[in-house]
Amino acid sequence: MSRIREQLESDAAELEKKYEARLTNQAEEQAMREKMEQAELETRKNQHIVELTKQHEAAFQEMKNYYNDITLNNLALISSLKESIWMEFSIIRLVFCVNLEVSVVF
Repeated sequence: MSRIREQLESDAAELEKKYEARLTNQAEEQAMREKMEQAELETRKNQHIVELTKQHEAAFQEMKNYYNDITLNNLALISSLKESIWMEFSIIRLVFCVNLEVSVVF
């Protein structure tokens, strides 16, 4: 009876060691999977950040070009209006001078 008991205890100890080794192995595999998933997530996150940065840079450049175009158009308009005012001023001055000469002659 004691021999059977010793055999059963020995078998139980072996099974316990076997399942402890399995449990340890599975825990290590799970830890490795978690690290891999975390690394993949980090890679996807970084890629997403890069894509967003590119999109924002493109949108910013587009806005910058838009407002630069508006500024250039406004400067051109100001320049043409200045020229128009100077032309009108020259015409008024010429008319005033001609009227002054006419009134002096009479």
